[in-house]
Order: sequence, then C-alpha cells, then structure tokens
Amino acid sequence: MVKNLLRLFCTILMVLVILSVAIGSVYGSKINNTSNFLPPSYSKHYIAPAPWQYWSKANEIVITSDNGSVTGTISKSDGTVITTFACAQGTPVVYRFTGLPKDAPAYALNTVLNAAGLIVEATGSISVNLRNVASDNLGSEGNDANIKGNASLFSFGDAAIGTSFRVGYYRDGNLASGVHPPFYSIMAIENNTSIKIGGVATTTLNAGQSYLFTAPIGTLVESSGSAVMNVSADLDAPGGCGDGAYNPIPPIASLGAEYVVVRGEGNLTAEQTTVIATEANTSFTVIHYDQNGVQRATATYTLAQPGDKQTFNHGYITGNYSTTSNTGRYSSSWIVATKNIEVFSGTAGISVGGGCEVDVATLVPISSCSGSKRVETTKFTAYVPSADLPYFGYIITKSSDKIYLTTTGSSPYSNKDIETIASVGARKPLGTSGLSLISFTQTSIGSPNTIVITSASRLTVSMVQQSSGFSMSNFISRFAEKADQPIVSQADCSTATLTATPNAGPYQWYLNGVIINGATNNTHVASASGSYTVTTQLECGISAPSLPVTISLCNIDRSITKTVDVAYPELNTNVVFSLKAENLGNGNAVGVSVSDKLPAGYTYVSSVASAGTSYNATSGIWTIGDMASGAVATLKITAKVVQTGVNTNTATITGSQPDQVSNNDQSSASTTTGSGDRVLCVNTVMNPIVYDIPAATTGVQVAGLPTGITASYNSTTKKLTISGTPMQATAEKTYTISATQGAAINITGKITVNNNVTQPVFNSGLVDKRCTGSGTNTYIATASNTNGIVYSLLPLQAGTINATTGEVAWSATFAGTATITATATGCEEKKQDFVVTVTGLPNLTLGPEPEFCAGVISSSLSYTAAVNNPTTYSISWLTGGFDAVVNQPLPVGNIPFNVSEHAVAGTYNGTLTIQNAAGCSTSINFSIKINPKPAAPHVMVHPTSQY
Repeated sequence: MVKNLLRLFCTILMVLVILSVAIGSVYGSKINNTSNFLPPSYSKHYIAPAPWQYWSKANEIVITSDNGSVTGTISKSDGTVITTFACAQGTPVVYRFTGLPKDAPAYALNTVLNAAGLIVEATGSISVNLRNVASDNLGSEGNDANIKGNASLFSFGDAAIGTSFRVGYYRDGNLASGVHPPFYSIMAIENNTSIKIGGVATTTLNAGQSYLFTAPIGTLVESSGSAVMNVSADLDAPGGCGDGAYNPIPPIASLGAEYVVVRGEGNLTAEQTTVIATEANTSFTVIHYDQNGVQRATATYTLAQPGDKQTFNHGYITGNYSTTSNTGRYSSSWIVATKNIEVFSGTAGISVGGGCEVDVATLVPISSCSGSKRVETTKFTAYVPSADLPYFGYIITKSSDKIYLTTTGSSPYSNKDIETIASVGARKPLGTSGLSLISFTQTSIGSPNTIVITSASRLTVSMVQQSSGFSMSNFISRFAEKADQPIVSQADCSTATLTATPNAGPYQWYLNGVIINGATNNTHVASASGSYTVTTQLECGISAPSLPVTISLCNIDRSITKTVDVAYPELNTNVVFSLKAENLGNGNAVGVSVSDKLPAGYTYVSSVASAGTSYNATSGIWTIGDMASGAVATLKITAKVVQTGVNTNTATITGSQPDQVSNNDQSSASTTTGSGDRVLCVNTVMNPIVYDIPAATTGVQVAGLPTGITASYNSTTKKLTISGTPMQATAEKTYTISATQGAAINITGKITVNNNVTQPVFNSGLVDKRCTGSGTNTYIATASNTNGIVYSLLPLQAGTINATTGEVAWSATFAGTATITATATGCEEKKQDFVVTVTGLPNLTLGPEPEFCAGVISSSLSYTAAVNNPTTYSISWLTGGFDAVVNQPLPVGNIPFNVSEHAVAGTYNGTLTIQNAAGCSTSINFSIKINPKPAAPHVMVHPTSQY
C-alpha cells in the first residue's frame, strides 16, 4: 500500500513538473515577446532651428519625464551644453533661456548653420516642448525682426528622425506683407549627410549642422543620413495681426491615413488645413462636425501625384464667422485617406476682433499604435514669466475608457474623471466615426500649473494657447510607436546583417523608405548602402518603421579628377577648372561631396554643375549625393587669376563610406602666371610667353629656343611673344633675350619639352593564376618618359593594391578574374592591364561517417554538393595500418578507400584532400568507426542429445 502511494505521488509530481515546464515555456515566450515590444526610449530629442535663435529669454523649454526621475542636458546642436536638468514624473522642468533677443539676430537662408539646433538628452524617456514666448512685449530688449511671438513646438522625439520628408504649411503663398513665406529647416544627425531638395543635391551637412530654405509646399527633401526637420514662419499675419509659428515636419515613414483637427477661434484664413500626398492616386474624405459632434458636411478630394496638396477650412460654422459670437471653436473635421498623408493646420485666437494671432500644428495621425496613455505639460506663460496665458485643449479617443486629470495649483485634481468636471462635461461622439472629443479650457480645469492626463487607452491630445495677442498650438501626444532599431553586425565591410526584435513578426524591411520585396524575416543581409528600417508587431498592432540605420559598405571607389584649360594664364584672365567625380566601385556610393574652395590666387566667377548636383562657391562644397556604380558627375568652375606665380587648386572627394582606393580621392590642377618658364609635351601647342620690352630698347634678339618654338617682336606695342609647337623632346633648355641697341636687357627662361610616355609593360614571370585565399603578390610595370606609374585593381572585392608599389593584398574569399591596371603618367598617359585568374577552392559535403565491423577490407566516403570542380582526391591517415591514396580521379558520389583486415575496433581519423584542374586544393578531416565482430553463437547441447 505504501509503495503504491509512493508510486502515485511520484507520478503526480512528475506530471506537475512537466506541466510547469510546458506552462513556463508558453508564458515565458509571451513575457519575452512583451519585453521586445517596449516602445522606443524617446530619451534623445533633436530639434532643427527656426528662423529666430533659441538662445534668448524669449524662448523656454518644458521637459517632462515619462517614467520616474531622470537627469539630462540641454545642448546646442554642436554639443555645447547650455544647462543640466533633473525632473520627475509629475514635476516638469521649465527652463527659460538667457540672453537678450536683440543679441540673437535671425538666421540667414541658404547657408550652412553651426550650433543652430537643439539637442535634449536624458537618462530616461522624456517629452520636450519648446515655446517662443516673445509675446509682443520685448520692449528695449529686441523687436519683431529678432523673434515674433508666440509659437509652440512639441518634439516628436524618435518619430521625428528620418531620411525622407515632404515640406508643408497650413496655407500657401506669402504669409504677410513683404516677403514672409514658410521657412523650412533640416538638421543632420550624422556626418557627411547630403541634402537633396526637390531632386537637387543642395548641401552637405555634418552632425549638428543645419540648413534653412524655402520651397513649394509638397517638395520632397531627402537626406543620405538621419535628420530632423521643422516648418516655421517668421511672421504669419492672416488678417492684420500675426505671429511667428513653428512645428516639426515628420518623416514620411511616421505618417498615417487618419487625422482629426479641431477648430480654434481664428478667421477663415487662419483656420485652414493643408493635406499633402506621399503617394500617387491618393484620395481622402473630410467629414465636418459642429461643436456638438453632429455631422454637417462631407467632401472628397483626389491627389494625383506625391507632393500634391489640398487646402480647406476645417471645422464647421453655422452662418457667418464672428469673433464675438460665432467662431466655431471646438467644431472639428475628420480626415480619412486611402494612403498615408501629411496634414498641417492653422489655429488662431480672436486677436482683438481679427482672429489672426496664429500658430501652425503638425497633426498627429490616429491609429492603433499612435497617441499616448499619459501626457503631461505646464501652463503657458508670457515674456514676463509671471503672466499666465489662456489656453484650451482637446482630447480625441476611440475608446470608452475613462480619462483622468491630475493637476497642481490652487484647485488641484487627483485622478479626477475629467468628464465629471461640470465645466468640461461628457465626451461628444463625432458622428459615426467611432471617435469622441473632449474639450476644456484652463478655467474649466481650475487654471492649474501642471496638467497630467491619463487613460488605459491611447489618447490624441492637443493644447492651444489662444488670446487676443498671440497663439501657441501643438499636440502633446505621440506619433505611432516605432519598431526597435535593428542591430547591425558585420564580418567585413562588404555586407552587413540587420537583425530585428525576435518573435515580433510579421516583419517588413525598407531601404531609403522603399519596401524591399521579399524582405520579411527578422534578419536581412544588406548588400547596398543606404538607410534601413523595419516594421514589426507591437502590442498595439503593426509598428511604424524603426529608427533608421545607415549602412555604409566599402564596395565603392570614389574618384575625382581635375584639369584646367589654360596652364599659363595671364594675370586677371579667366581659367576653367573641370572636375569629374566617379564611382568606380560595384556598389552604390551615398552622401558623396567634393570640397573645392578656390585658393587665394583665384576669385570665383561662375560654375556649372551637372544635373541633380550643386556647388556652393562660399563653402567650396560640391554636393553630389548618391552615385550608382559607374555614375559620373561633372563640375566646371570659372575663376579669375589674381595672383602671379604658381597657384594650385585642389579638390577632395568624400562620403560616408570607407573607400578602399584612396589614391584617387584628391586631385589638383595648377596654373603659372608671370613666369617665362614652360614645361610641356612634344607636339602640343605652348601657352605663349609674353614679355614687355622697355621703350628704349631696340634690336631685340632671342636665342636658344627649342625646335618649333619661335619669337615674335612687335616694335609698336613693345611686346615680345614666344609661342609655337615643339616638334621634338628636349631636356631643360635655357633661352636668352638680349638687345643690341638702346637700353640693354638680358632675360633668360627655361623650356622643357617632354616626350610622350610609352606603353607600360609588366615584368615577366608575374603570378597570373592563383587560388582563393589571402596573401600578397607584387605586380611591377615599366614605361619610358613617365612621371611615375600608378596601379589600380578591379573589382574591389578582389582585394587592395598599393597604388605606388603594385603590391596586391588578396581577399581571402574572392574568386574570379582580377585586373591590375598600370597607368603611366605624363604626356599622353597610357595604360596596360594584367589579368589574374583566381580560382575558387574546391569543396564538397561529406555524408555520415562510415561505420563497419572489423574484418571489412574496403569502404567509402559518401559526398554531395561538390563546388569549384574537384577532379582528384588523396587520403592520408593519422594512424598506421591504412593505405594512403594519392591523386586518384574523384568518382561521383562515393570515395573508396581500403581498410586493413587486421584493424582492431576503434575510431580512426583521416584527411581527405581534393583538388581541381587549376591546382587549388581543400583538406577535409573525417573519421571512421570500426566495431568489433560479434561473438560466434554458442549452443548448449544436452549430453543425452543425439547431436
């Protein structure tokens, strides 16, 4: 009985253990999945500049912690720390910058700016709200030309970072009398970031540098590395009065297809919305609701091309607009599109009867993964910090979950159901959209100092400061959550493996914002350089694309060559420098630019850059952008020679990728002015040498000129010209100018005529066949009349070559045909190729290791998947007693070998060496197992048996 009970107990215990393991594996996987779905940290915020500077007390920043306590820094975009901070959840930091507005003049357009942007970094997830609080109250400390208030910008954090943007504003055209268009700014996060505006590579930025510009609404802006953008207005006056305005421009990857905009108190010019298409054939419907959420009107629009736009008045007004009795505030519009769109809206205060104190808002899309479950901010204050400003807010939700308000101030709330506050009231459903709207003002919630709104579901929340003098508007909830940034691993610089969060499918990979067809695994091998992102599954649904990862592969060869049309120009005459940029590699080169700032001996006249590229004469940067394999870009710079002597102009090509061939990354061209010396090539027209002869000198004679060069003297102009075409090469030859009458002269100069170079010839006995594997070989060529020989190697995958010595360091994995090119420089340079055949190592996959009984005298090794054509095989043994096999033809499928009949049981190790016709071989270790013979059966026979 006891034994039976023990058996039962053990059985139950074992079942429990098995169940616990099974349950643990199931729930453990869920827990691991959940940990992979944590949202991005939002711990580092990059903010591009506005037209005004942020570094005056007309600007303040509000920082809130999303979870617990954090510390951090506020810095200029060049890394200069302005201040440090510490804050906790529920206790925001409000920092007012120092300095007078009049000491911070507005930025110039179309120039590279250093330290104009802002970086806020913390030890944990934070939200950042930047406010222009000039409040038309600068007095003697500045004026509207320095900064026009007010405006509010809410940082989009991780969602703001991207590589492809469409610029936009809530309305088009000039925004005020004079010249006040919308301004756009872009700030680079990575070095060597080329910026393309409307298809033209416009400038190159390093990390923290910015560029301000104007462009038509809908213009595509692309960056070769991660960047952030802003839209702004130095003055927007939609009817008499006006404000400054700014907000981030989200990257295309962060956009959505559903939005809601709520009307403020502005006039019909200020309260407008502009929708911009990101894809062709985009249609969207706008449903307008009155203040009570009742559907009043519907309109549908079609945008044919990416960048096309549609502007309309949002909200709904019954009758005519009136600043005193009929503003339509809290009426709304629901925007639903067939494809992702970008939406900007304007909202304004009543403005002493004008409804024109305006700010711009970039709408946050509504989706299952956008919005926030908790938002926090502070009250709005004016230029004088003690002056509070009125505001209203609204909350959009698709859920029936309660929404709670917590505040600090004279009448605080603690987790108060906001709909139970009498002056706020119940949410208003927006028709049949499934959305509901809750609106409030600062007075309806007790004019608090700090505001915290929470819910179990994601909310879209906007805060709008509006008064008769100025307006600030922005959303304080987040764009759709992004997937975690992929992890990059590289065995070498030619490829990279990207890994997304495991167990978070479905996956989709993107290159430069474009879907990579078939790339739907959690890993992706990047074979092209560019910006990669991925979408994954989050707890809320499919994520937005992750933060971009810039992959810079080394399968490129940037090359720059420069020539000048006149080598010996006269002073104050023009020369033309011709630049040719190439990508000689097999991969795509990204972020390519050329530095060519004219030295002191020249002044800039004009330039012509090839299509899609641009040259900035001030900075000397020629921005090219991406270059496919074999791509060529050209630039011609016309310059005036303003200094005698030898003037040298150097161009250097750079980019974000490692360049395996560095000897062609720089090229120079020189001119000589005011010299009587010449070095030239045979049968080439010489640039004339002109001398001014003294007036009292006569009987001018010239001696010692090379054949084909003559002198001509004009006694009227008193100019002696030496010119012509040398017919034969000569070493340096000195000529003399003298006079037989009048004032004596004795002038000497030197002319060298070089012969054309001969065809390079490679030395005999060089290695022209080799097997795959690392190692070095040197390839030397000779030529006559050359300044030197330069060596190059293609393809780049073959290895690297010393351009001076010709030594090749071979890649350990390359197989194929490699070409070494020797270029003899000098007059009429010439090239010669030397071809090396690199044969891949043979290989095969062995089958199961043979196993047999002692006494067996032969067996075989089975194999499959032979590569690189093995033709013979050899076998050597680590133990005696086995016959070696030497260079036998390789049979198909099975490789035979002999076994000694005396071999005892055990495991024996051998080495199989296979070789192909090129002599390349591979050794593969293997084992065989010999089992003992089974004993002979022994049968017991009874003594009385007849057997």
